[in-house]
Amino acid sequence: MSVLYADLRERLETFEAMRCVASLPGEFTVKIVKGRVYHYFQATLSTGRAQIYIGKDSDELRRFIKEQRSERTKVLADEKLFQRLGSQIIAGGVVPVPNEMARIIHRLADSGLFMVGGVLVGSIAFHILGTHFGALWENASRTTQDIDLAGEANVKVAVPDIQADVPAVIDSLKMGFFSVPRLSNKEPSTSYAIRGKTLRIDILTPGKSADSAPVFIRRFNAAAQPLKYLDYLIENPLIAVMVHGDWNPP
Repeated sequence: MSVLYADLRERLETFEAMRCVASLPGEFTVKIVKGRVYHYFQATLSTGRAQIYIGKDSDELRRFIKEQRSERTKVLADEKLFQRLGSQIIAGGVVPVPNEMARIIHRLADSGLFMVGGVLVGSIAFHILGTHFGALWENASRTTQDIDLAGEANVKVAVPDIQADVPAVIDSLKMGFFSVPRLSNKEPSTSYAIRGKTLRIDILTPGKSADSAPVFIRRFNAAAQPLKYLDYLIENPLIAVMVHGDWNPP
């Protein structure tokens, strides 16, 4: 199982490093404006449908589109390989992450959350780390239904000014999440829940004092609940693979 996991992790790291237009779900399309042809890519992103402008029609651009369509076939082959390796790991005794939770984490990952400093913590992270270290936790199937996301309020080093809109991503899931109100209506929510379910998303950040007021994280476009000593937990995050069963993305 450990060998299969190491192979999957290495392949996924390469796949992520080589992401291109072909990796996005969608299709190329054209628009004709005043007799001129312009190329676009109609993509399905984590926050909904979007048109990405490619450029004005030319021989070079048509060659690029042809190459990307060819790459799409390779991307689909890679994805099937990932699914096969994941199924083999589960067959080896690993308890997969529950489908609903996996869908949420997958969508957040596609939004770029983990590329802008987001870290998965809590029981679901402990579940994933078991697979990462080759350990089969007892009662792993009893993981709580909390998805805890953590991040520093301030970036300590210069990084590209990119953002992940967490509330928009959660809304795009269409799962019935609502912002959990706080005791003070002057404070923004740091949690999202679904009525009638225990599934919940909490956003956390390291706390530096006794003040428990929410802190806004611009990179997440969301408020986070300060938690003392959390900085020790997320100081050196690990890159791990989430293994889950079949689910149907929207």
